[in-house]
Amino acid sequence: MRWWVAWAVLWMTAWGIAEPASEPIRPGSPGEQFFWNEYSSRFIYPPAFYIKADPSPVHQRYRYTLRAAGMDERWTFEARVPYAPLTPLWDELPTGQTTLTVESLTATGSVVRVVGERTFFKAPSYNGPYGPADTPYAKSARKALMFQYNQPHYRHWRRGEPGYYHYGCYPSKTFGSAVRGMVTLAKHTEDAQVRREARAAAVFVADLLLDMAFPGGTPFAGLVPTYDDEHRVAQNSDWWDDRAKGRLMLTEPVDSASSLLDLYEFTGDARYREAVWRMMRTYRRTQLPSGTWPLRVLHATGTPDAANRMIPARLILLLDRLIEDYEAEEFVEMRDRAVAWIETHPMRNFHWEGQFEDIPRCAPYLNLSHYAAVDYARYLLRHRKERPGNVERARELLRFAEDQFIIWEPPTLRWSNAMTPCALEQYWCYRPINASAAHIIHGFIEAYEAIGDALYLEKARSLANTQVAAADPETGQYRTFWYSDGTNKGNNWDNCAIDTALALLRLSEVEGDEPSLRP
Repeated sequence: MRWWVAWAVLWMTAWGIAEPASEPIRPGSPGEQFFWNEYSSRFIYPPAFYIKADPSPVHQRYRYTLRAAGMDERWTFEARVPYAPLTPLWDELPTGQTTLTVESLTATGSVVRVVGERTFFKAPSYNGPYGPADTPYAKSARKALMFQYNQPHYRHWRRGEPGYYHYGCYPSKTFGSAVRGMVTLAKHTEDAQVRREARAAAVFVADLLLDMAFPGGTPFAGLVPTYDDEHRVAQNSDWWDDRAKGRLMLTEPVDSASSLLDLYEFTGDARYREAVWRMMRTYRRTQLPSGTWPLRVLHATGTPDAANRMIPARLILLLDRLIEDYEAEEFVEMRDRAVAWIETHPMRNFHWEGQFEDIPRCAPYLNLSHYAAVDYARYLLRHRKERPGNVERARELLRFAEDQFIIWEPPTLRWSNAMTPCALEQYWCYRPINASAAHIIHGFIEAYEAIGDALYLEKARSLANTQVAAADPETGQYRTFWYSDGTNKGNNWDNCAIDTALALLRLSEVEGDEPSLRP
């Protein structure tokens, strides 16, 4: 372990780190800043809720009263507006279910009326470090990848044979991750046979992706389908016909393109590089004048099936990789237009929509997620020298991800059986998912490397420690759902396990215990 990492960890372990949690995250203000938390149910940082002003001519100010469930005590403060952040009392409030009542008052303090109420859960702030892990991160990750390698469908792929996988109906996501996972295993094993057969599996599945890609002359030539209509076993027929059949979700081919690039860099086979460039040129051709893309389309015609727009943060990271590592200047304008769209949309309105292939389209703010926000934070950190304020804006996005999606300590309500610390995925799947923790670990690592704040490293370690503890002690399997009582034990996604293994290997690299995973 590098000496400065070791020093930071020892210092934090000795003294403990309790981060101040009194600064609100992008508080709303009518006519100036959107209120993003209309459907949010839990907060680490003090929220500000949209409550309409009292039109009464006698009202002068507002009284905020907070009541914690099961307690007689009341906490109050006054403000000139009914949508003030709860900062004045936040540090005094205990964690748990809380009810807010806002009343309008006359100049003498008499109550005019109750103008609003809101119930929410005040979540524990970070008070780590949590852990430690009883197995080194790299060792745990390699064992998890070996579990994947030994699965029946992987054994078929290693022999160059088709292999059935329940979630193979989402090929961009699940087959793309299989390529990435086997390339990573081949790089990190000392067993020559494993290296050879992991490589063979990666090549076989990558060739499946190339065969599945939409042919030339079609609206989305070269892109890998989101949905495989011939293997729609993971969802019922009505769901599939209504939401998936004949459709392409434009967030998803980015995963397969990234994996094909990994395989090109590992094998030197130019077919995979050419496939990535073909995909990126299709994205460039189909980019909207606004700078983004429809979220989901009918792939035969290119017609959008809803007004929702793709948040292209993942695509921006891939384009950045091509521009930086391959001097692919032809994609600079596309990237910059996509960045401009994010700046004028989610960075302004904070609508970080959860865009998942198995979740229906949603009204604004109904289904927020950390994924695009963390990806864009990573972009801002990588470009921190280009624009003043990028670091602070990236910090805000990481705080948003933490506020809404990380559970640091055991709660008492909805997630009482969750293994903590953990990370939730999205409002529509507000459950502890290993890949969500992995995704935020990557964000924390990049923040630590960019600005040197050791707290980000410790937060990454705390999430990783839960994954090590959650792994099956015999097989090494990384189960998708982090429940201590085995809830959803059999519902496991390969891509989630692989993403998690990569995050732990990356963390081990940062600590100097594993060779670099960077391309």
